[in-house]
Amino acid sequence: MPSARWYSWAFFVLLGAGIEYMLYLHALQADNDRRLRAVEFAGQLRSQIDRELNAVIYLTSGLDSYLIVRHNSLDPHELQSMLATIYASSRHIRNFGIAIGYTLTYVYPTDSNKEAIGLDYRKLPAQWPAVSRAIASRKAVLIENVRLVQGGMGIIYRVPVYIDEQYWGLLSTVIDSESFLNAAFHDDGTGTFQFAVQGSKDTDGTRATLWGRTELFDDPEAVLVESDNGWCFAVKPWGPNSEAIMRWLVRGLGWGLALVLAILAYLALRHRESLSHLALVDSLTGIPNRRLLKDRLEHALDRLARRPADSCVLIFIDLDGFKPVNDNHGHRAGDALLQAIAARMRYCVRSEDTVGRWGGDEFIVLAENLSDIDREHMIQRLRDAIEKPIDYHGHSLNVGASIGWASGPVDGLIPQELIRVADLRMYDNKRTRKELA
Repeated sequence: MPSARWYSWAFFVLLGAGIEYMLYLHALQADNDRRLRAVEFAGQLRSQIDRELNAVIYLTSGLDSYLIVRHNSLDPHELQSMLATIYASSRHIRNFGIAIGYTLTYVYPTDSNKEAIGLDYRKLPAQWPAVSRAIASRKAVLIENVRLVQGGMGIIYRVPVYIDEQYWGLLSTVIDSESFLNAAFHDDGTGTFQFAVQGSKDTDGTRATLWGRTELFDDPEAVLVESDNGWCFAVKPWGPNSEAIMRWLVRGLGWGLALVLAILAYLALRHRESLSHLALVDSLTGIPNRRLLKDRLEHALDRLARRPADSCVLIFIDLDGFKPVNDNHGHRAGDALLQAIAARMRYCVRSEDTVGRWGGDEFIVLAENLSDIDREHMIQRLRDAIEKPIDYHGHSLNVGASIGWASGPVDGLIPQELIRVADLRMYDNKRTRKELA
């Protein structure tokens, strides 16, 4: 029939559009996950650089106080001894320098840095802008990729010294760039991430690349993170995007399936069966909903009425602490939590038992011919499974379980009576758990 073909093609197009939309949402989620992992790795890099940097500069934190106190009576021998002690316990430091005014007066180690003694910073065009910026701001300044007068490249940490609100001099710590960066990035994420690091902005707004490939900063797939000291990190997951390849495979399978379903769409019975199934299953968790639970409970009690020697157990479960999960992490986290709990509960029962969602954060387990001991064991398995933390995008989600039960025919032979008894016992359990907490 023409109408049947029209509906079949309409169904095919709609289903295909739905597949494309789901793939689009999955792509967004996958890209977000990739970026989140990259941001986390960038945070690790930032922590590593801060840790290495703090290990270097904390050694000189007391020198500026010493200079303020002894500025009128500096003893060269005492000062050299102090610098030698700090130098011996430090890592990555090439030398210390103390300028009185703008002239570099003291340097340690002296032998390898004699040519730097007596230099006037104002006559060093490559260094003077950074020095003047530190003096003007009265704050410590970190300058990267400095070409040193005594040769090589270094990172310089400069602390201006002020006495009675007047500039007195400058304390400089020269860090060996290669040694420092190798120590900071010894765990470079090879096989997982590729990254590059740039220093703070120069006066002209440019940045020098300290580590990795400069072009990574222009890659649209790279995540950029800036640290407190002005360094910029570009991080990108390594290798091909396997998620994109998988999406193309799913797309092909999805459209093929859509075509098959469209050809079969004219079968009214198949369509009604599909709708009937959806009406009896919870859309979020994929387990029986309240309607199907009631139906199965009624059938179980009917069988019990015909066979009085049999038994029927209804276990009522209410999640404790579910609302804070929604409030603190969002409804998507709450949905993921319910899905995970439903999946875990199915593994805690027998194949012939029913696990269903009664509504909200309430679940019901229906089991027949279960002994008292087996019932208690099942309740404990369910509680252990529910209360085990669930990982959601790096967050640990935790809920408790208040559980009550009712047994037919002892507690009743109609669904409402069993549900009422199980509900009362569940609230008794909830009160007991709160008192013990």
